Amino acid sequence: MLLPPHGVDLFGKTQIIKQTATDGFNHTVTPYRPAGAAWSSPSDMIKYVYNELSIGLAPDGTRLYAAEPLLKRREPTVATGAESSYGVGLSNDTVSGIEIVEHGGSMAGYKSNFIAIPSANVGAVILTNSDEGYKLLTPFKRRLVELMYNAEPQAENKVHVTVETTQLNAGKLLEEVTYPPAPNIINNLADNYYSKELGELAVIKEAEDVVLNPGVWETYTGTKANPDGTISLVTIAPFFLGGELVVGEENGLRTLTLLDAQHSYVFSEVLDK
Repeated sequence: MLLPPHGVDLFGKTQIIKQTATDGFNHTVTPYRPAGAAWSSPSDMIKYVYNELSIGLAPDGTRLYAAEPLLKRREPTVATGAESSYGVGLSNDTVSGIEIVEHGGSMAGYKSNFIAIPSANVGAVILTNSDEGYKLLTPFKRRLVELMYNAEPQAENKVHVTVETTQLNAGKLLEEVTYPPAPNIINNLADNYYSKELGELAVIKEAEDVVLNPGVWETYTGTKANPDGTISLVTIAPFFLGGELVVGEENGLRTLTLLDAQHSYVFSEVLDK
């Protein structure tokens, strides 16, 4: 049985993230198959790890996959850190001198990782049905190495630091965001927006609330005053927590601009026909 996904909202409350059988945000990964969208269980996922450790041999010794292409997938193609890299569908990491092959997954309310240590012929998997679960993935890997190789204990401290940092960030966001959103901002929003890159965005006004819905997910919002004098709509639902769309105007049309670390996407109001 697939356990429902969970996440934390603006107020630190754990909520179930809405997921449907045929659509919704978690189904947007489907076009990325076979690189993603493999929904699994711990028992099935550990069989995948076994295949990595046996280099393509079944438990009875039958060869399922040729060794050469299987190992070729591990060869570094992109450096992701001082001691980590990405091959083809697999990541490589070195923890306390121990080489690890791994691969993880992340969707709304679900986080996972598998670990294979070829030199020890040992593997492990971790699957969580919570967005907060991603904070366990790295400490889990570290703790495994500590137990196997008597490495310096760091995993527990990593968990404590992550919890403290998460609480500080959550507190800061709660201080910055006004919820329910400021009425003067709500009243000046258009009902529908469009971005040539991201498509349609509906703004649904429900009494004092504003709900953003681009078709595959939806979230309630608050408002935030920025240092430059602009106002942002801030998403407050689990998984989408803290996303910002700056309220503005361009070429006489009302706009919402979504910003990330590298891009900006402008949604312009759709005028009634």
